[in-house]
Parts: sequence; C-alpha cells; structure tokens
Amino acid sequence: MSMDQCHSTVGAKPVLKPRAVSHEGVGVSGRKYWRSVEDLADTPDFREWLDKEMPTGASRLLESSRRSFLKLMGASVALAGAATIPGCRRPDHKIMPYSRVVPENVIPGKPMFFASSLPLPGGEVEGILVETHENRPTKIEGNPLHPINRGKSGLWAQASILGLYDPDRLKDPVLTTLPGEAGSTPRSWEDVAAWFGPHFDALAAGRGQGLWFVLDKRLSPTRDAVRAMVEKRFPDARFVSYDPLHTDVA
Repeated sequence: MSMDQCHSTVGAKPVLKPRAVSHEGVGVSGRKYWRSVEDLADTPDFREWLDKEMPTGASRLLESSRRSFLKLMGASVALAGAATIPGCRRPDHKIMPYSRVVPENVIPGKPMFFASSLPLPGGEVEGILVETHENRPTKIEGNPLHPINRGKSGLWAQASILGLYDPDRLKDPVLTTLPGEAGSTPRSWEDVAAWFGPHFDALAAGRGQGLWFVLDKRLSPTRDAVRAMVEKRFPDARFVSYDPLHTDVA
C-alpha cells in the first residue's frame, strides 16, 4: 500500500471511526507497538483497508442464523462437487500385473529376488540383487556373491530405481532441433519408421560414408551383435565411444 504520510502536503483527513484496540493494548507490557509503517501513520486509507480486512464483530456473523448458513454452505458445496467431479476426476486405469495365468511361485505381498548385473559408466559392471513385488522392482542392493562389489551397491544402482519410475522419462521419440530453432517436437514410432527407410537406404548406397554413431561405454554382448549387423550394412560407418560422466573426461 502506497500513501503519502506527510499531513502537511495533503492535509489532515478525518478518521473514519475510532480504533477497536489501542496501540497500548496490543502488548502485555503496556508498550506501544505498530505492525507496520502504515499502522504508525494511521491514515484514513489504512483505516479503511484495515476495517475491510478484519471487520469488527466478524465472529458474531454466524450467531443469528448459524443453521441457515450451514444449510446453504452444504448445499453449495454439494452442487459444486457434483458439477466438477465428472470433469476433474482422474481417469480410472485398471492395472493388471498378470494375465489369466499367474506365474508360478508368486505370492502377493511376498518379495522375490533376482540376481542381475548393472552396467556402469566406463564399461564396468556391478552385481546386484533386485527385490521385486509382483515382478515390479522396488529395491536394489549389491549381490554378496559377486566377486567385484561383494554385496555393496553404488549410487548408480540406487538411482536406477528412480529412473525406472520417473514420470518424466521419454516414452516416445522426440525430434530435437538445432540451436536457435523452436523446441523439440514429439513424434510417434510410425514417423520414425517412415523417416528411417529413405534416410538409411541412401546411406547404405554409399556404404555408410559420413554416418557416425555416438555410444556410451558399455559391455554388452547384445549391443555388440547389433553393432556387427550395422557394420555389415554400413562398412564405412564410424563408432565413437563417449561418456560425459566418466572420470576419463577430467
């Protein structure tokens, strides 16, 4: 609230009504207290704003017709809820963990553990023990029988659970743009398939000349098999291993 606090420039204005509580009555020690500079100036504008903010006798508004007030409020809330619930309710999704045939040795509420391995930046792997509930991973710890970590787990293993259930993770392809252009555009897998055909057919005619693949450092027999298939179709293609989070960058 902005106001001119100098009475010599605007003249003295009449006070609307006396204060309900004096400044001496605010504290228990009898000293004068002001809640703000405007309260100290005590101008008519501030007095009017204070009366609207905290009207005198507000607690007595419900004494005469409390029953009628509750009736009206209850009816208005019920009507508002009935009007907004169908449009604002979350969609009801039925999530079924299994099909008609329940997997063997699965008891709801009883965890099952699976031994696996987690690839780390730089090409290393970490032996892990995954706790699952109805085949959904919920906790990862180190595998005590693994010869490298011997039951210990690192930050990558613990963060993998957060990435698995991250609601912001990519679910569909995204067309990235060059610097200075508009934002990225989501695409469907059908768009990707339609783009892949003509684009890579043209590259295959030139034996993959000018085609580069940037990969992170991982030890994966499956990825090595896929790379061998790519190199067979594009003999002149180049593969580069890069991981921005590895210590070799420093």
